[in-house]
Amino acid sequence: MLDLQITFLQKTHVENVLDHQHHVWDVHCEGDKERWWVITNPTNLYLQDQFPNMDLAITFHVGLVSAMVSFVGAAKGVVP
Repeated sequence: MLDLQITFLQKTHVENVLDHQHHVWDVHCEGDKERWWVITNPTNLYLQDQFPNMDLAITFHVGLVSAMVSFVGAAKGVVP
């Protein structure tokens, strides 16, 4: 579990993908030790050291969410 104090929080972008909105937040933690991209719907955090630009984080997030939806559908016997 992360125990960091947020020092800066800014909504930077909204990405629309197939009628689904993903909100992107730039989050800075105490002493600028860590910075995160927080992308919603579903919410996940991406360390900016590993995802240096927002577009890379969004691309990864959309792919991850698509894979999760496909996996859940397959587990239920539904083919997307």
